[in-house]
Amino acid sequence: MRPEDKSKRAASWSRRTYKTSDDFLRWLIAKNARQKRVIQAENTKADHALLHALMIWADDGGTTA
Repeated sequence: MRPEDKSKRAASWSRRTYKTSDDFLRWLIAKNARQKRVIQAENTKADHALLHALMIWADDGGTTA
């Protein structure tokens, strides 16, 4: 291996980033926040569908109370 090849290989290692526990905790908090947003969005969709079904049922002569 030529000396210039070794220097190029060593330079690529210098760009390596190391993960820390803080990075992991930040990622975990962000992941949990995304999951909560997805669950809330699904609940909102389900609530909307339920209200829409109740409105249609009330229009057909059913009682809502």
